[in-house]
Formats: sequence, C-alpha cells, structure tokens
Amino acid sequence: MKSERTWKSAALQWSVFATILVLVEVFCTVAPRPRSPLERGERFYPATRVPNVEESTIHWQVDRLTRESAELVIIGDSSAMMGLEPRTFEAELGLTTQNFGTVCWLHTDGHADLLDLYLDRHGAPQVVVYQIGTLIHSVPRSEIVATGLLDNFRRWIGASAERYPVPLPSLGWRAVARSWVEGAEYSPIYLEVNRGREPSDAIVHEQLELTAGMNVDHAPRDDWSNMPPPLQPYQRSVESGLVRVMQASAEFGFQLFIVHAPIPDVFEGPAVSANFEFVEESIATLASEYANASVVGPFARFLSTDAFANFEHLTPDGARFNSVVIARAIAQQLPSGGSAP
Repeated sequence: MKSERTWKSAALQWSVFATILVLVEVFCTVAPRPRSPLERGERFYPATRVPNVEESTIHWQVDRLTRESAELVIIGDSSAMMGLEPRTFEAELGLTTQNFGTVCWLHTDGHADLLDLYLDRHGAPQVVVYQIGTLIHSVPRSEIVATGLLDNFRRWIGASAERYPVPLPSLGWRAVARSWVEGAEYSPIYLEVNRGREPSDAIVHEQLELTAGMNVDHAPRDDWSNMPPPLQPYQRSVESGLVRVMQASAEFGFQLFIVHAPIPDVFEGPAVSANFEFVEESIATLASEYANASVVGPFARFLSTDAFANFEHLTPDGARFNSVVIARAIAQQLPSGGSAP
C-alpha cells in the first residue's frame, strides 16, 4: 500500500512538471521572438572574465558597424583589418570608407553574416571590398568551426538559434535567462588589463575608433628562415560565404571587389604562384555569375618581408602601400573616375 501511494505521488509530481513544461512552451510559441544578445546590449564576450583579443576585435568591429556607415565598406579576415587602410581608400577613390575586417575564425560564412547585419542596419554601400588571407582558404572549415567563434558570433547577432536535440520554442529564451544570471556589468579589471603582447580590450576599442577599423599587429615579427611555403590545398568550403556576399551584391546593387592579401616574397616561386592562381581562378569562376562582383588579381602578389608584421598581417607602412595598389586597381573598374554609381 505504501509503495502504491509513493508511486501515485511520483506520478502526480511528474504530471504537474510536464504540465508546467507544456505551458512554458505554449507561452514561448505565442510570445514575441527574444531579441538577440547584440540587440539587448550584451557584448560578444562574457562579463565574468578577461576577453581574448579575437573576442575584443569582433565585439568592437561589430559595435562600430552598428553605428558607422560609409560609401565603401571593407570586410574580411584579419588580413583585411590590418592590411587595408580606410584613409588611403578615401584619398584615392573619394569615397568615405570604414574597415569592418575581423578574423579568419569567423570564416566566410561569418563575414557574410556581418555584411548582412550592415545591410540590415544601413542599407547598401556603393562599394564592398572583401579581402581574404591565406589561412581562410587553406584551413579546413571543421578546424575553424571547432574554435567556437563562428557559432558564438552567430548566436550573438541573432543569425542562428540555440541548437539542442529537440527544437523547443523556449530555447531562444535560454540565453536571456543566462544573461540575467551572469549579469552585464563589464568591469575595468577585465577590460583594461594588459594581455601580454596584446593590448587591453579598452586599447583595441580606442585603436579601432581612431582608424575607422584598421588595427595593428603587436606580435614579434615572424622568423622567415624556417617557415614552410603556403602550399596547402584550396578549401572549397570558403565558397558558401563568398557566394552569399556575391548574391548580396546582386540583390542590393553594390559593386563587390574580392581581393587577396599579399604574400611574403620569401615564398615566391612557381609552385606557390600556381597554388594562388588556382585559388583566384576558382573564386573568379564563382564571381563570373554575378554582374556586380569582380576579382582583383593577381592573388599571387608578393611583397618584401619588411612589409609584414607576420605571415598574414602587414605593418602600417605595408598596409598603406597595399591599400594604394588595391584602391587604384578598383578605380580602373569604377565609372566616373572612382565613384560608384
């Protein structure tokens, strides 16, 4: 008899619990979609620790993107952020310019998401310059996704939902609940602390504001003597994000120019040149389907190692030179001497 009462009591408790769960899911089904963490004013990194430099870069570039618009917009990985100087583009093309380059760990899919966010907030610019470096098309997408940055980024800006085995309506509210628990007070003890060779989050913020989004690599310069040449095979997984950007150029009517970061001349040779020519041809084939999309070659473009802070990142002087080269190549393809229609 006692065991029967215990069983009935447990069954009643489970029935009440299941009823509450159903009511919660019903409420979440009819309630408005929760705003993304970005829309709620949350930062890309949590308030409970020191952010790493990639997190700081992504946060402050997106923060600027939500506030700043321009006639020419630069997107891409860190080779774009550290290799294309907005002020040089303005001087060469007469178009106001903002650099929203981030990191290769967002992959081309994340860069396409970022451009979608810009288009949603500001509408179409006249010109988009999308620069990629070697890592983004030579590292398998699985390795890039394994860092977690892309998934975290997409959740932050609302480009993807929480993923669980069962797609319950309440899942979108779980991030809201977590933010209430963790709080959103970002302490200076985390944001102003020096991060070894990398500057603090606060200094990254200041740098990007002062330079319209261009950053500087503070790491020691690479030792070129033992570095293998960049001969990794082309990863076709980059094409999904590239195609999305090309499709946006057709839908919104902006001129899209896809460029590649220069390569240290210590690697110059037939094999390396052929590898980057193949990358260029592959992406040019995709772009040929879109009237507003162009590839600015050659991708096998070599600069002295003195122009590089490391394999992917130019020094400020190298970035200025690279920007002049790219801006003048773009000017030749724009009507009215550099101003897009």
